[in-house]
Amino acid sequence: MNINSFALFRTDRIGDLILTLPAMKAVKAAFPAARVAAVVAPRTRELADGQPFLDEVFTWTPSLGRSPLTAWLIERRFDAAVFFYPRPSAAWSVWRAGVRTRIGTAYRWYSPLFNTPIRIRRRDSGRHELNLNLAMLTPLGIAVADAPLIRPVVPAGATALAGSLLTAAGVTDPFSVIHSGSLGSALNATPEWYGRLVAAVESAGLPVILTGSASESARTGAVQAAGGIPAVRTLSTPTLGVLAAVLTRARVVIGPSTGPLHIAAAVGTPTVGLYPGTRAQSAVRWRPRGPAGMILEPPPAPRMPNAMDAIGIPDVVDAAIRVA
Repeated sequence: MNINSFALFRTDRIGDLILTLPAMKAVKAAFPAARVAAVVAPRTRELADGQPFLDEVFTWTPSLGRSPLTAWLIERRFDAAVFFYPRPSAAWSVWRAGVRTRIGTAYRWYSPLFNTPIRIRRRDSGRHELNLNLAMLTPLGIAVADAPLIRPVVPAGATALAGSLLTAAGVTDPFSVIHSGSLGSALNATPEWYGRLVAAVESAGLPVILTGSASESARTGAVQAAGGIPAVRTLSTPTLGVLAAVLTRARVVIGPSTGPLHIAAAVGTPTVGLYPGTRAQSAVRWRPRGPAGMILEPPPAPRMPNAMDAIGIPDVVDAAIRVA
């Protein structure tokens, strides 16, 4: 197949890009002489930057409008585009730019813009997101069924800053990380439940660092207060690189279905994932793919206002000790 350049689209969230990087690497391995560019969201760019299989990283989201993306595509004159996460405005831009091979899923209203449709219903496939991303490459003659995660490239400055933050927090190795937020990506337990979890993990001998984005500060503060740990042990890391460096040093990372859990898996830190039993948010599709981890789900149909609070805290602590 004569393709000299690729635009690979994954413009949604942190965990989604982590689970797509192996497919991007597979494209470069199959077409080593081709120019491979990733199109990602601005907030996830750090995960793609520095990867040796990417020749360029372009940041874009639908909120930026179609014009800058269309102009970039026309300037670069790509031969092929693969939509691991399709958006109608991006699909239109690729069509408008005259990209010859346009690969995307077949069951969306704008799928006619893809001239190489993939007939996979991702939500109902019963397959993991990483494997579904690899399956999008079959029209290119790439038959890779599975692949390991790609470790983020963490700058030395990020590692140094992470060390300074941990020193200021007053913890020494070994320690655990609990990330209680999910930014609405999946059902989640209440801050009060996480507070009880923090206290239980501390009692088990693993000092807890709480991580959370700036937008999650109220939730993280509530968890810290309920867990009875010093406020200095809550970290809002300034970059994903610093977060990755913190997670690299942790003995175990506990959290819901959210990006930091996937970053932890990518850097090789054991994880305990807290997942709802719903099909759309199932661990079958979204579990971390690291070397060591456990998944816990609430019992079926618990009689509680918040289903995720039905996960047994002793079970989470036991899982953390087993994988750490």
